[in-house]
Amino acid sequence: MAKITVINPYKSHAMNQITQPLLKLPFDVVEVSSPTEVAGDSDIVYHVPWHSLVGATLPGKQILYYTHVNVNQKPELVDALTRADAVVCLSWDGVREVEALGYRNKPIRVSYAPLDGFTTRKQAILVVGAPQPNGRKREHILLDLAWHMDMTPFQLVIVGHGWDTLVGQLRSAGVAVEYLKDIDHDTLLMSYRMCDLVLGLGYVEGGPLPIVEGLRCGKEVIAADDGLAKEFVPQDHRYQSAEELQQLLTTYIDKI
Repeated sequence: MAKITVINPYKSHAMNQITQPLLKLPFDVVEVSSPTEVAGDSDIVYHVPWHSLVGATLPGKQILYYTHVNVNQKPELVDALTRADAVVCLSWDGVREVEALGYRNKPIRVSYAPLDGFTTRKQAILVVGAPQPNGRKREHILLDLAWHMDMTPFQLVIVGHGWDTLVGQLRSAGVAVEYLKDIDHDTLLMSYRMCDLVLGLGYVEGGPLPIVEGLRCGKEVIAADDGLAKEFVPQDHRYQSAEELQQLLTTYIDKI
């Protein structure tokens, strides 16, 4: 089995991202910090970045990762390039820079840094209030969403008392939920400011206050077609049925 050594002297976030795929190769792979740690039986040595190859004579094939060259470092880079058996650049602009220094007739490739784990963050939907014994707040509509649409792009942030059972059901259905049961006024304000969307739920409302509180904080509001929503929320942001709410949320996420 081929023995591969990866030299990663800086251990920065960027360099660690680059080295991760190398460390997962199905060979005997070791990571070191210095050329002095390279074993004599190494078949391939990766230099992430290229600086560790300057002035070095090492066993095996030398693969240089070119990131950039600082002012007055071009002689060092040219030295490393003459010792390299192949070059990997982080962009096509890097290829042009390397070729401009006379690097020819050896393999050169572009490999973009991996983005594993980096995804678009979930859109935070804020729900403020408390379920009522007669079901007036229509909290069950959140379960309708969980069972009838893809809630992956969203995180529910529920503020208030009485949601314990529903929060458990939503989480069991795979919905991301943050439950804030006991918070003070300042934390409530912060919840409004940090959310992306405020959702009003009830069947019959004299308000509800979260609609105007959300609007006052400059947030987009989707609400049931009742109460204050009729006065302050645009028609295309109001719903009457679970199906209409699903469509509004789908349209919202499609705009992002």
